[in-house]
Amino acid sequence: GSGWLVDGVLVTDGPGVPPGGNVRELRLGDRLLEECFSGRAIRAAFAAAGGSSGVDVAEISAAARLGDERASAVLDTAAHALGRALRASLAAFRPDRIVLGGSIAAAWDLLDASFRAGVRAAGTDAPPEIVAARLGERAGLIGAATLVVNG
Repeated sequence: GSGWLVDGVLVTDGPGVPPGGNVRELRLGDRLLEECFSGRAIRAAFAAAGGSSGVDVAEISAAARLGDERASAVLDTAAHALGRALRASLAAFRPDRIVLGGSIAAAWDLLDASFRAGVRAAGTDAPPEIVAARLGERAGLIGAATLVVNG
């Protein structure tokens, strides 16, 4: 999931905000971002590259940390795609900070350089500060519950 905040208030439209505030709705060429950057997409790309088909992103990340070039290449490609897909939104929205939650935050050290390269691919300025959510993998659930309770 994703959320775009202005002064602590969730926004779902406006300059740089993806449709409905949902990053998954961004397109990269003729594909939805989710087809390039998601747990499912990363697992499928790893299997297509000859890796095991029964592993999750945490295991692919662990393999990359141990020097598995196939795992590193899959993660690099996915992170670069995320940067390319977000660059126009970031340029228009001009966020002060990007907060990552969920399992992606645990692997960000492996993704950051390729993400930033994707953002800069079209001459866009470097992205803002990128930090892990204080709530870790619970951030999305707590955010969704807050949205339901507060409307």
